[in-house]
Amino acid sequence: MTTSTQTFTYSDYYQELIQGNERDLIGFTGFTAEDIERLHSIQSFVNQHVESLVDRFYEPIVKDPHLRSIIDNHSSVDRLKRMFSSYLLDMFSGKIGAEYLKHRHVVGAIHYRIGLSEQWYIAAYTRIQNEMLSLVINELPKKDALSILQSFQRLCSLDMQIAIGTYIGTYADSLTQYNEARLSQNEQLTKAAKDLAEHSSDMKAHVSNQRSDTERVTTGLQSLYQDSQHMQNNMLEAQSDISESMTNLEAMVSDVERSRDKLSLLNESSMNIGKVTQTIWEIAKKTKVLSLNASIEASRAGEYGRGFAVVANEVGTLAANTQHALESIRSQIEETQNHVSEFHESIEALSNKANHMNDVTNTIKKRLADSTEAAGENFAAIEGFTTTVEQFQSSFHELMASFDKLGSFSEELTDLRLEVHEQ
Repeated sequence: MTTSTQTFTYSDYYQELIQGNERDLIGFTGFTAEDIERLHSIQSFVNQHVESLVDRFYEPIVKDPHLRSIIDNHSSVDRLKRMFSSYLLDMFSGKIGAEYLKHRHVVGAIHYRIGLSEQWYIAAYTRIQNEMLSLVINELPKKDALSILQSFQRLCSLDMQIAIGTYIGTYADSLTQYNEARLSQNEQLTKAAKDLAEHSSDMKAHVSNQRSDTERVTTGLQSLYQDSQHMQNNMLEAQSDISESMTNLEAMVSDVERSRDKLSLLNESSMNIGKVTQTIWEIAKKTKVLSLNASIEASRAGEYGRGFAVVANEVGTLAANTQHALESIRSQIEETQNHVSEFHESIEALSNKANHMNDVTNTIKKRLADSTEAAGENFAAIEGFTTTVEQFQSSFHELMASFDKLGSFSEELTDLRLEVHEQ
């Protein structure tokens, strides 16, 4: 086929039409090469009136809300008017061949894609035929008008059939794609349901093992919790006992201190008594010497000093007895002082040991208090951790229930896929 349009005749274009897939359709509508020629004969006439023809065609369309929304969503009124003018002029170009049919298929596919139903498409052809009928009847000789209108009607019928075929073909392609997509989705759904069931089963087994481990940990923690509570109670009791012992020990230390002070006073008193005894002993000694001198003087006096000698002897005897008694008292005082000194040293050592024991007890009490506080903190931590583990265990139960529901959902999903596949 030559690419130069000047060598093409109406018959050549017609031959292109009937050699294509629309051959039977063209034969059914009765469209011929003469129709191509007849329509081409009024090309200049249509060029003169195409603008007003298009304006009248779009006048009711822009007033319809549904049609106007389609236009605003995909194009504009002015642009569609220009395109429709070109569409009409193609019908009168005299070049109605293979390219013409190809362009009509494209136009039909575009109108299907933007959502214009085939009813509106057919109504549009009816309206343009009415507008052309009015124009041709009023403007052309009646002897030519009928044949021209018949040719235009046949071409409009061909265009409508092509558009409807495009609608049907496009819909069939969409339906095929939809079915393929649905089959693909069903396969994916089947695989997803299978994977979901397998993962759900695996996760359920894993969670079951984790739950068993957690239950063992919980049991151990509860035992540890009870032991910690018991230990804390024992430490508190021990702390109370130590506090009581410290109170008693402090009282004993105080008693020992007071006893030590009293022993010091007793030792001091014993020393004072010793001093007094020494003084009396010295006086008795002097008295004994005086009685001896008195006896000597009484013997010199003779008969006159006999009575005085008796008294002097008695005084000497008394002084000697006093000395002996004082010697015994001084010996006992010295022995008492030795015992008091030894006892004082024992009391001093006991006081030192009691003070040392008091310091040790204070240290033990402090360490026990620190240990009790630490035990309390550990007890609180164990209690909090036990609560967390119990909550975690409760979550395991909820998670197991969720996995059971997930398994049921997987089965329902498989059943639903089978129902969809059967449909």
